Amino acid sequence: MRTCPLLHIDIPLLVRGGRPLLRDVSLTVSSGQGVHITGPNGVGKSSLLRAMVGLLPFQGPRPMRTPSVFFLPTDNDMPDEQTAKTYISLWQRFERCVLKESLTPPATPKECFVSKAVLAKPMHHLSSGMHQRVRLSLLAQTQCLLWILDEPWQSLDQEAARVLDACIIRRLAQGGAVIWTSHDQRPLPFVTQTLDLSAFVAVAETEDRWPF
Repeated sequence: MRTCPLLHIDIPLLVRGGRPLLRDVSLTVSSGQGVHITGPNGVGKSSLLRAMVGLLPFQGPRPMRTPSVFFLPTDNDMPDEQTAKTYISLWQRFERCVLKESLTPPATPKECFVSKAVLAKPMHHLSSGMHQRVRLSLLAQTQCLLWILDEPWQSLDQEAARVLDACIIRRLAQGGAVIWTSHDQRPLPFVTQTLDLSAFVAVAETEDRWPF
């Protein structure tokens, strides 16, 4: 299968909230690649993903990437009083608005992540693991080539983790690429590149990463 670059980013300096986080980070990701971003808490993993999709400005050239990007952060500002089905619909609108990329038309998520019964429940009634399943169900609907996922295995049980593994493997086999952060210690057969951000920390004092 022919590979093509889907993302290239060079960051001389990444700053968030006035605090330098990372220096001299460079990454190129091509089709078929699975890239694991690692590093301790507070090192800047989530900030780097936001910089990749244009949600966090940085000093340096603009990232070159395919417009076909699906971004799943660890947090969002959407209210969780609505049902899971409504939540999914709102998230689809967010993706189109922020990243200018159309997802496939709204549809019932595959039951490999959530059941129809779960879709009818308010999000704040769901466990953290089921809440994550609802968010990940969007992966079954998007046609985007590049997935950028922040802690996607967070709170998942073994069954859901295996389903997510299978989704990633299928995306890579179809010519896409996936970038993710995770503290999951399982050996993942689809990792083709690991980027440890510990080598790119801009602030040497470890205690500065902890806001308490």
